[in-house]
Amino acid sequence: MAELRPPWDAPRVRLLAARGDVGGLVRIGRLARNWRRRDMGSIVGCSASRVSRLESGARSGVDVAVLRGSAGAVDMPAGYRVRYWE
Repeated sequence: MAELRPPWDAPRVRLLAARGDVGGLVRIGRLARNWRRRDMGSIVGCSASRVSRLESGARSGVDVAVLRGSAGAVDMPAGYRVRYWE
């Protein structure tokens, strides 16, 4: 199955970005690629439960390396990434 590119300029995405919802942005990117949380975890090097915590907005158990890896895996635009963890 071909991977799809998430609609990074869609109104919902801009709203999530304005709210600082990095997990929501990662989820949109993951779903656009038809990846399961397990798939994303394998790519990033973490468990599916850690991906779930990231997407739900939990801060405990999710480190900056997982955030950066997840954002990179879904090709999140740099402008959305930089403002949240640098």
